Amino acid sequence: MSWVAGAALSALPMVASAEEPPPGVPVVRPWPRREITLGLGYGSIYSAGSFVRSDDGATSPAYESTFTGWTLEVTGRRFASFEYGFLAWSKGGSSDGKGSFAHVLLRFAVEARWLPWGYARIEPWIGAELGIAAADDYAKWDATDADPEHSVSVARFGDTAGLNAGVRGRVSEFFALGLRGGLLYMNLPEVRGVVTEPGDTKGDYFVRPTDYSRRLWYSLLVSAEITVPD
Repeated sequence: MSWVAGAALSALPMVASAEEPPPGVPVVRPWPRREITLGLGYGSIYSAGSFVRSDDGATSPAYESTFTGWTLEVTGRRFASFEYGFLAWSKGGSSDGKGSFAHVLLRFAVEARWLPWGYARIEPWIGAELGIAAADDYAKWDATDADPEHSVSVARFGDTAGLNAGVRGRVSEFFALGLRGGLLYMNLPEVRGVVTEPGDTKGDYFVRPTDYSRRLWYSLLVSAEITVPD
């Protein structure tokens, strides 16, 4: 019997080595796990209400029903069914130096999501966000031989909140695609008319600020996400 015990003991290292992955092959981390997600998205917000245009188009605010921009977000997942983080949404714009109007819209918010299925290849979720919004309308006139440089800018700040529903599809252990939609609330100060450059008595240099009297907006966004263990 002693030779049987000796053979069994000698076979233990071989069994242990057989269970270990070959060198250079990463160990697949099972779910659930704590992870951090970095996402880059592109999407639009659409006015949920109708616009009432002024008859005086030259002096009334500008009206837009759709804004499209990029989203960058970072979220942490400490529990299988709960995720929270931070997002930044930006709609950029630039003036051509000849007086064209440019509009910039920024949103910064904290967000939280509930994932009822927990960790899975397909993860539906519902969530909420709360933060601040900033809008800026400006125009530039480059300097010429007869005229110096001119510029007009009007910035507004307010609060924002939203309710969203979405789904994440895990393509691999570290990469996923996302789709979401929801209802967004933005409370920015209302504008009354055009804004002229300080000291411009003739009103030659002005900008028509974008009107944000509509508070509710629909949102739609697609995203690519990298998920890494924490």
